Order: sequence, then structure tokens, then C-alpha cells
Amino acid sequence: MWKLIIADDEPKIRRGIRNMMNWESYDIEIIGEAEDGEIALEVISEKKPDIVLLDINMPFINGLNLLKKLNNLNIKSLVIIISGYDDFSYVQRALQFKVFDYILKPVNKKNMSEIILKAICRLEEIKREENYKTWVKKQLTNNIDKLRKTFFSEWLDNKLTDDEALAEMNFFNIKFEDNIGIIIIKLIDKMNFEIVNKDWNEDLLEFAISNLLNEEFKDFKNKLIFTDDKKILY
Repeated sequence: MWKLIIADDEPKIRRGIRNMMNWESYDIEIIGEAEDGEIALEVISEKKPDIVLLDINMPFINGLNLLKKLNNLNIKSLVIIISGYDDFSYVQRALQFKVFDYILKPVNKKNMSEIILKAICRLEEIKREENYKTWVKKQLTNNIDKLRKTFFSEWLDNKLTDDEALAEMNFFNIKFEDNIGIIIIKLIDKMNFEIVNKDWNEDLLEFAISNLLNEEFKDFKNKLIFTDDKKILY
């Protein structure tokens, strides 16, 4: 369920919002309330709700200052401002803090329902974006060796410009020190007859050589061992 917090200094308004709608039908749970800005900051920071219904004019810490503090804490809740007509200038100033929307007092069920449905659509969109980013990150992690191999193959084959190569190195977090050495091993088909008769598997041979190189250069912190598409091992 989506989590929601009501922050308003008027008990009547908090109670009215709580009883206004069947929140469960929106897949929303009201997880907390706050009657002033200080309590709101504490509750929001602790519970990290998806939606905050925030009165713009509250004691101790008003809505604008609370928004500043939430931004500094990198709280990602969708904030819906609750405001009276007299506070509308505050609402305009609040927009700079990327509040999601605002609703004017007296709050009615129709307006609240429209804004909440819009907020839910945005939350679902954010969730899809985050799921996609997670998927991309997982694919990158699972295929990082292949991607690095492709980069080095193209770079050593002179298929990349200097800018492209630097961008790829930055992406893969590859940093070279002043002293750089390269070892190139070419696996050839013309091998000793006795070895050929043992039915050596080329992939296993590459794997064995890579292991030997890793062992030989185990004291080197920055080493990259890979085989390109031409079966040349670096």
C-alpha cells in the first residue's frame, strides 16, 4: 500500500481528511499525523511516506521551511499543499520546491479524490522507472565483463576516437597509472601434434592461460585480462 501522512495544525481538518474517503480503496494507508512543523519533520523523516498532505501555514516550522528541510534531507515524498485563499502567495513560493500539487480549503472529497488519483499515477510511474533502472543495473552487472571486453577490443583495434575511449574508461571506472604494460598472447592453430591429439578445447585453454596470468600478476592491483574476438589474449 501507499503510505500517507497528514500534517495540519487543525484537528478538525485532520479528522475530516481521515474520514473523508475510503483510503483503503485507493490502496493508501494513513501512517501518521502531525499538528506542527517540527512533529511533521520528525514523522516524515522517520516513516518516509509516499504522499504528504501538508498545511502551508503551521506553527514552529511553517510549510515553506519544512519543504526546505525535506529537500535538504532528500526526502522523495510527493507533497500536496493544503492552503487557504489568503495563503496562496505561499503556495506560489512553495512551487519552487517541486511540490506535487495543492488543494484549497475547505477541502472537499471531489478535489481530494482527483489529486490523490493523480498522485497515485505519478507514484506508479516512479515505481516503473525505478524497476527499469534496477533491471538495467542488473543487466550491466551481469554483462560487465563482456562490455569491457568489447570496449578493449574496439579500442585496441583503433575503432574508437580518443574522446570515445576516454568516455568508456570513465564509464567503466578504468584508471591507468604512469607505468603501463601490455602482454599479448595469440593462440594459433598450428600446434604440436601431440598436444593437438589431446583434443584441447580452445575456450578451456584461454581460461587456463587467464588463470596463470592472474596468478603470476596477483600482486598487481590494476590488471585487466581479456580475450578479444580475434582470440588474442591481453
